[in-house]
Amino acid sequence: MKAGKKIAIGCLIALLAGCLIAAALGWWLFGDFIKQAVEMSTNTSAIQQLDQTHAFTRPADGKVGEERLSAYIDICAAVKPHIDALDTFDEDHGGAEGGSFEAAKQGLGIFSDMMKSWRESLESARMSPSEFFFIMEAMEDAAHASAHQDDTVADSHRNMIRMLEQQMADPTLTGAERSDVEEKLEEYRARLEEAKSTRPDPNVALYRKYISRLQEVRLGEAGEMMLQGVRSGQAQPPR
Repeated sequence: MKAGKKIAIGCLIALLAGCLIAAALGWWLFGDFIKQAVEMSTNTSAIQQLDQTHAFTRPADGKVGEERLSAYIDICAAVKPHIDALDTFDEDHGGAEGGSFEAAKQGLGIFSDMMKSWRESLESARMSPSEFFFIMEAMEDAAHASAHQDDTVADSHRNMIRMLEQQMADPTLTGAERSDVEEKLEEYRARLEEAKSTRPDPNVALYRKYISRLQEVRLGEAGEMMLQGVRSGQAQPPR
């Protein structure tokens, strides 16, 4: 074999070896990103498909079934550790661009695990994202109503009306004072009627029964936004 041909073959071997090393290095650097990106895309599609597989229609009365609430709580309990881990990651790294490569891999990994956990939990419960967010919204409404539905609002209005009526019976009131009391009396009578006509929330009793568990697994506004993003396919993992 001629020397020139030996050199050419040697150069080709060196080039191929260099390409293999570069490919191995690239996979080592970016293999996890590629794998996680594929998993995230797969999970997003599967989560979106659940709205067709387990199509959900909101009940006309807005009432949540106890078995479905129990399933919802189990799903939140599975997802919450990942959301908490993402919150901690964001606090540690500030969510700012320009972080370390390893930190970026870590954040993407946590986010991917959250998506997988939510998907698997929804599938296990045969629950669609639509039903999941319906229950979340219903429990938030019930929590608000629970704080105001003990008849305490109406009772406070009644007490105020009684006090104002007693003031109206005071013969020493001046004309201006009596006019002021009458105005307040009409205001509180209107408030009482409004409180009495307010439709009771259908889920307050159920919320109160499960209040401790619901508070334990509450995902918070950030968690809800992340899951809504996953559902819509617009989720943004931490950078």
